[in-house]
Amino acid sequence: MQKIRQTHTGFVKSERNIYEDKKPEESKKWPRSVLLHLVTIMRILFGVGWLSAGVSKVTGEGWFTQPGKFLHSYLEHALTLPQVPGFYKFFIEHVVLEHLLLFNYVIPITQIILGLFLIFGFLIVPSVMLCLFMHVNFILSGNMNLISLVLYTTAFGILLSQDRIYQWSLDQYWGFSRKKSIRLPTVHQ
Repeated sequence: MQKIRQTHTGFVKSERNIYEDKKPEESKKWPRSVLLHLVTIMRILFGVGWLSAGVSKVTGEGWFTQPGKFLHSYLEHALTLPQVPGFYKFFIEHVVLEHLLLFNYVIPITQIILGLFLIFGFLIVPSVMLCLFMHVNFILSGNMNLISLVLYTTAFGILLSQDRIYQWSLDQYWGFSRKKSIRLPTVHQ
């Protein structure tokens, strides 16, 4: 908005008030837009991580070329670790080792599917919940490191981002974001 006023010398002076030109909603819009894009990038990178973990198991490490060998040695090692809880050792011995070939194929295929779902934004909340479930099992088996903490924190960050996770997603395109979304209470100022 420009103001025109006459000065004491008689000249007409035009002033532009930059603060009046911007509406309050517009000044708050850009941080929200940046946050939307960052959450979307975080979701896609989280999906890429799960996809690459699954693909690396299928193409290397002998998961499919020597079924059960790598997973059996990993679980036998986990049984010797003191930080693995007793109930989880029981689960490893009586469930996983008895159905080793099933878990050998289910784990990498599930990682690939979840990675693709997260990249394309399909069933985001259930996919992140399954990632958390698989990750808790990974941590309970005694494998806790910095990458585990980053992935676990990223999963919770995605879930706590509320409706922002649906940006650039199939869930948004098909309307799932309006039907089933996490609604956390917000503080209005």
